[in-house]
Amino acid sequence: MRKSSLYKKKATTLLILMLSGWLVSCSSSPDSASSVQARPTMMPGQNSVKTTGYGATETSALPTRTMQQEPTSEDAELSFAEGDAIPSKYKVSVSAPDGQVVNAGSSTTYQVTVTNQGTEETDYYLNLSSTPADWTSYRVPTSVHLHAGESYSFNVIVNVPADAQPTSQHRLDVAAHTASGRTLDNREVYTTVACDRSFTDVPVDSPLYKSVLFTTCHAILKSEPSSTEELMFNPSGHLSEAELCEAGKAFGLTNYVFAATEALKPASRAEVALVLVKARGYTIYDPPEPTYNDVAETSTIYKETGTLVLHHVLDETPCSSGVGICFRPDDLITRAEFSEMVYQAFGE
Repeated sequence: MRKSSLYKKKATTLLILMLSGWLVSCSSSPDSASSVQARPTMMPGQNSVKTTGYGATETSALPTRTMQQEPTSEDAELSFAEGDAIPSKYKVSVSAPDGQVVNAGSSTTYQVTVTNQGTEETDYYLNLSSTPADWTSYRVPTSVHLHAGESYSFNVIVNVPADAQPTSQHRLDVAAHTASGRTLDNREVYTTVACDRSFTDVPVDSPLYKSVLFTTCHAILKSEPSSTEELMFNPSGHLSEAELCEAGKAFGLTNYVFAATEALKPASRAEVALVLVKARGYTIYDPPEPTYNDVAETSTIYKETGTLVLHHVLDETPCSSGVGICFRPDDLITRAEFSEMVYQAFGE
């Protein structure tokens, strides 16, 4: 009887130890529920857009992936070097519409879409930046978990301040990358501040309108208020040395100076040719033979005029004699002529 009881005790102890061992091995199994960490899943069509108002930039409070101390096989595969080719199963695209021209004081909205173009479900980490930063408002999660073929879209609102400089631009950068920081795809979107002006002396249907609009919007030349709401450009007026100097500053030239006594002196066509070649950064071209009858090979602007003709900035105007073409380097240049030359060099 004692022997039977002893056997029962041993059997019970052995059973307890076996069960304990099974429980320990179950709890330490990599497949057990207790070792699986939560991963956010963005459902198809889910959109975390939130308009937070002018100047606000907000990061979503949606849950993000909890990184494990030891990388999973998926993370290890996504940690390839910057120069390596992206594995096809992790392909992703970031798409957004082309940039728009927007009036100062208004706003526009861009929808950005991240699409898993690979063959595996993957976590994509999102990074947004913008310049100027206070023009944008958006709300996006740090990362999205997408199945193969699945997309996630969100909106970015660009609010253009009322005092924004015409023709200035806002840049939005959106990138999808791996946990290790390797960029998989990115998209840049530029928003341009509109410049819409009218002039009393340059009608909208005038051949000069585009060039005049370009030079005034980019603050290369100034226009004056008129008695109406329109501006006055004075296209037939001569360009002064002071105006050419200010234009040089707009071009980024800081070494173009003039004597104070010459501030109101009209600028010549030869001076403008020199400034434009420097401002545009053209490689100097030395024509094998003279382009203009009145610009000899020994002239200080021989190469500059040849360079501007090569880049279609200067036209080939017939000489007043009717023989050959002339540049008229010593003639005073009008504001209209200067605008045309600037537009040909820097415009579209």
